[in-house]
Amino acid sequence: VGYDMNFNPQPSKTLHVERAAGALANLAADDKCSMEVAIAGGVHALVTLARFCKHEGIQEQVCLGDNTI
Repeated sequence: VGYDMNFNPQPSKTLHVERAAGALANLAADDKCSMEVAIAGGVHALVTLARFCKHEGIQEQVCLGDNTI
């Protein structure tokens, strides 16, 4: 599976990606859900967004859920 190293969603999709990133980050930070999120690849997805997405709002949402990423 390849990744676009400069992932930037279309402007019309940015808000949706921000909300999804925030929800996933919150689940990853929750003690009851974190293992399931990690097993499903959610933590990898958050790290990928943090590393390659240049949109500040999306990066903020990724970081708000869990300060250990």
